[in-house]
Amino acid sequence: MARREIAPDAFLAGVPLFKTPDAATLARLAAATTRRALKRGETLVRKVDPATGMYVVYGEIKLNATTPARGHRWVEAEF
Repeated sequence: MARREIAPDAFLAGVPLFKTPDAATLARLAAATTRRALKRGETLVRKVDPATGMYVVYGEIKLNATTPARGHRWVEAEF
């Protein structure tokens, strides 16, 4: 089943990090967002990529992490 489109300001208002800003601030944040839909298996970001912003995820995501202490791990989550 396809997910319905949500207006960026309404979406951000539902994210705990963005609960306190007023409507005007949320509107400015929403105007600066870029919606990006990924296909199954597509990579969003790699550890070596420079940080240019932040990601707020809606849907299912699989995170892959490798550390010297814990080795390779996959974490799956749905938001």
